Amino acid sequence: MADFLKKHWFRFLICILLVAGCIVVYNIFNSYENEETGFVYNAWTSKVSYSNALFISGFTTIGIGGLNLISKAGGFDIYSYMVGAKKKEDGKKETLYDYSERMSVKRKKRKYEWIIYFAFGALEIIVSATLMI
Repeated sequence: MADFLKKHWFRFLICILLVAGCIVVYNIFNSYENEETGFVYNAWTSKVSYSNALFISGFTTIGIGGLNLISKAGGFDIYSYMVGAKKKEDGKKETLYDYSERMSVKRKKRKYEWIIYFAFGALEIIVSATLMI
């Protein structure tokens, strides 16, 4: 488990920064003061604001995990081939099939990266649902 965390610390950091960013931005835009009535709404003290921000960041995190899973399956090979295909020794550009095979060997090394995003996103949605109770 410690080896898994050492290898994927950056993905955890992305998830945590996404949650913090959503909470800050959501609460800043939802705090307001009406000068005519004197009504002040401070979103920083509302559980509903935190719940909504966690819900938004949870689905965003799951979406990032879905894109990561599609990428692992080779869904974006044609786009990355257009940008980064290497030339062979004889000076010809490698074919899409060769590029796809070369990348599939690389992808086999990165097995379960997408699980981090799905697990973290599910955790955020669960916490969001419990805050709504």
